[in-house]
Amino acid sequence: GKVKVKNIKVYAYHGCLSQETIIGSDYRVDVTVDADLKKAASSDLLIDTVDYVHINHIVKEEMRQPSKLLEHVAQRIVDRIFNEIPKVSKTKVAVSKINPPIGGDVTAVTIILSQKKDRFLKNGIFALAKWHRGRVARRSSAKACTAVRIRSMPLEKSLTQMLRFFVLGAAISRDTSLRSHEKNGVLLGYFISNKHNF
Repeated sequence: GKVKVKNIKVYAYHGCLSQETIIGSDYRVDVTVDADLKKAASSDLLIDTVDYVHINHIVKEEMRQPSKLLEHVAQRIVDRIFNEIPKVSKTKVAVSKINPPIGGDVTAVTIILSQKKDRFLKNGIFALAKWHRGRVARRSSAKACTAVRIRSMPLEKSLTQMLRFFVLGAAISRDTSLRSHEKNGVLLGYFISNKHNF
């Protein structure tokens, strides 16, 4: 199923021009997410669906943080939706600047980002693999190559291998630089929710 939150209106301070970050502009954000809504359709419980109030909250918070590019804002919204709403399998975010200062009669400019969760998770895996490759390169070139080989694996296998790589090495519990990585929580949540054996 799909959940659409349309025409979220905010006033924000994005843009490359200095006056844009001082004066601000009106913006409109539209979000569409894909999720399995079958359980919610029968249970009639909020916990079984995607809470559009949560989506609205994410959009409002991220739009308050100034960015030069709308693409950057939209990606932050996408990342938080995947991080905070596990049921979402795909999301599309459209951010529109109303009456942009481009010297013409233009109603709005819009950027649209679409992303699936499996791609989001694999991006996190690659970032962690790169981090770990640098960490172990001085000790073992063989281990370092493991991070590269994982990139070509199917999603399920790459996730399993990388989590085993970190957990068995006790890296997650001891190393603050890994623990602070924004994708780490997503990976752990994925495995906990799917009860993987590693």
